[in-house]
Amino acid sequence: MARGWPIGDVWNGEPVRYCRFMTQCILTVEDTFEIGGRGLIVVPGPTLDAYDGPVEVPVKVKRPDGSTLRATLNFTRAFLTPAPKVPRWELLFRGLSQRDVPIGSEIWTYEPFPFSDILSGARPSAVLRRYFVHHPEDDRRQASFGFADAFPGVSGEAVQMIWKWQGPSQLSGLSDEELDIGLKRLLRDAGFEILESE
Repeated sequence: MARGWPIGDVWNGEPVRYCRFMTQCILTVEDTFEIGGRGLIVVPGPTLDAYDGPVEVPVKVKRPDGSTLRATLNFTRAFLTPAPKVPRWELLFRGLSQRDVPIGSEIWTYEPFPFSDILSGARPSAVLRRYFVHHPEDDRRQASFGFADAFPGVSGEAVQMIWKWQGPSQLSGLSDEELDIGLKRLLRDAGFEILESE
């Protein structure tokens, strides 16, 4: 079984392109189905024998209008009756609707931003500024949630500090120095070791 997506596959008799590596297109959405209590299913999914990767994959949805959305794509086993000739993974977005992922959207994998550079001695404010250069469409809320995902167990106070940071495009709030001191303290309190830069 291959790890990742195959380069080629067939859906409804047409070739479909998936990708093997991060930051590439997984698929272009051809159809969607909203299922109450479960979420939004997008098709086509890769065949079961073509992919054995993680059950949840961080993705970026690039909509036909040019806007983007970050989400988690869940790979689930579909048990259909009668069984399809070619069993496929069911691709599920929890909490999203057909308006969020219209037909024609491209689903791209992406590598989470390296907030862990902070543990190697980089100043948190510098890492966050770099985040906004790489993700100009994001706001402080998305950056703070990315930070919290990168450091499980860190206090929710870290999220609030990032929201209150003066940083790019905000005229008032915490200074870079206040943010750096505060986030490093919260990371240490959560058990993370931080190398001090010289």
